[in-house]
Amino acid sequence: MNKSTQKLIDRLDGVRSTGKDRWMATCPAHKDGSPSLSICDGDRCVLVHCFAGCDIDNVLAAVNLSMADLFDGRQPERKHGSAPYLTAKELRTAIEDETWIVIVAAQAMLDKKFNPTDLERLHEVVPRLLRVVENTK
Repeated sequence: MNKSTQKLIDRLDGVRSTGKDRWMATCPAHKDGSPSLSICDGDRCVLVHCFAGCDIDNVLAAVNLSMADLFDGRQPERKHGSAPYLTAKELRTAIEDETWIVIVAAQAMLDKKFNPTDLERLHEVVPRLLRVVENTK
């Protein structure tokens, strides 16, 4: 467990391990009868989610922490030659762009206007989207 995760867990009640680098606790931002706060030791920061819907800022304020306290300057290990990391916004934009290509190609198929250029582009898009799906499991 990294120091940011330890700092948060030390301030929570009802903490129990749910797996490697994962915990559940009662949420300090609302009256919680059973643990609804998920804590995960992520590659770059502590990931926190309240299943009751509490805002992360409220959760952290209740234990006198801020968003900055969830980050400790860690950098995830990268395999040699792997692609650079994308921000969440960059990844979402890339997925949306690739998805639109699939939608346009599907519409062209439905309209019977599908051409070899559409097929070539789909051959590029499909492996990219499959990598995203496989890496989010």
